[in-house]
Amino acid sequence: MAQASYAQDVLAVNYVGGRQASLDPDELVPRLGDYVRADAFVQWEYSRHLEFQIRFENLADEFFIQGSQSDALRLTPGAPFAVRGEIQITF
Repeated sequence: MAQASYAQDVLAVNYVGGRQASLDPDELVPRLGDYVRADAFVQWEYSRHLEFQIRFENLADEFFIQGSQSDALRLTPGAPFAVRGEIQITF
């Protein structure tokens, strides 16, 4: 009968400071604001061949601008709250 080898849980907090929206130093562009994003995950290794993981991303469901393309007109919003699961089978 298989027994769990280990289980772990982790809370991760990322801080990203304000930054320029364009790489061109001569371009007059707004700065992207800073943000804090908290994620958590739980991982459980059932056996050496079977592992489960569930991830909770952006726990506070905060809106933030993750980045921009080459100019400041194309901003990329960060992902909203999400729950993702994973099952890993190793042969």
